[in-house]
Amino acid sequence: MTCKRSGKFLGALVTCATVLAGSTGIISAQSSAATPKAGIHITIGFLQQELGAPYFKAMEVIAASYAKEHGFSIVFENANLDPVTQLDQASDLVGRGVQALVIDAVGGPSEKDYLLKIATKVPVVFEDNGIPGVGVATVQADNYNNGFQSGKMTGERFKLMGYKRGSTITMLSLHGMPGDVVVGPAREGGFFAGLKSEGFSYKIEGQADAEYNEDQAVPATEDMLARYPHPDLILANNDSMGLGALTVLKDDHNTTTLIAAASDGQKQALALMMPSPIGEGCHSQYISTGLNSPSLATIGGLKIAFAVASGQVKASSVKKLVYTKSSGIDCHNVKQFYNPKSIF
Repeated sequence: MTCKRSGKFLGALVTCATVLAGSTGIISAQSSAATPKAGIHITIGFLQQELGAPYFKAMEVIAASYAKEHGFSIVFENANLDPVTQLDQASDLVGRGVQALVIDAVGGPSEKDYLLKIATKVPVVFEDNGIPGVGVATVQADNYNNGFQSGKMTGERFKLMGYKRGSTITMLSLHGMPGDVVVGPAREGGFFAGLKSEGFSYKIEGQADAEYNEDQAVPATEDMLARYPHPDLILANNDSMGLGALTVLKDDHNTTTLIAAASDGQKQALALMMPSPIGEGCHSQYISTGLNSPSLATIGGLKIAFAVASGQVKASSVKKLVYTKSSGIDCHNVKQFYNPKSIF
């Protein structure tokens, strides 16, 4: 069953049985278990950066399921990486009566002034990508620490391969998008610090933007390898781009260049690091990543938005920055995190 959009107040609209990943619509839950009191129904707007990467698609599925389980409605919007579109969506939803917004911010500082105004009308909670000084709270991964732990594990792998402390690791780097001035740099900066903590320096021979997308990472990696064909490592700021880079290495029969991601913990990447027969364990070219759970970020943001919108807690009592669980993941601890049935 699909949801039809309407300009009327969203909380009184249609009930949807299912919302598929990648769709835009409303989930209305009939359970009153989480409703603050009889006769009150909360509708939360959920504004996504994009839906091109599995991480973002997983967020939408998780949010829909959580809303249905806990008795509130949720409206999804996808900005397709356009900050102007995201601001229009926020304004439209507030005008149509939502009681709170959960936002994965696209533009960072460029959206700040407008969202400060929005936040005076309804509670605004950020998940995954926040804007300092705006809204009730931001729920996100500790991007620097995830990168640091992944970089440290990468350094340990190079030591096992015979690289000596003081060696320089040559690498290619896959970034998210040009406007990503907070999350990507934090992940990458942490990774470099982790690598240095193991006694290595590094040289970035080439870098490219691939918008956190596996498909876009393929031509970006091909272009970089055409100029710099034999790097020690390809560093991706998320697993989706790392998996795209691995596709290129396999097609080129390149078995020596390694791949690490600064963050995410996507199950397809974890499977590569699992022992045989699932993956190649510590012989895999894919050597490390960091934990960035879409479930923890999504549910954490929705919990805060619902609690404030329903009057259960005051916005002033909520911690401004909430980090989800942080960890590096490699072949030695991957069994703790790999779940083949996981959405992400």
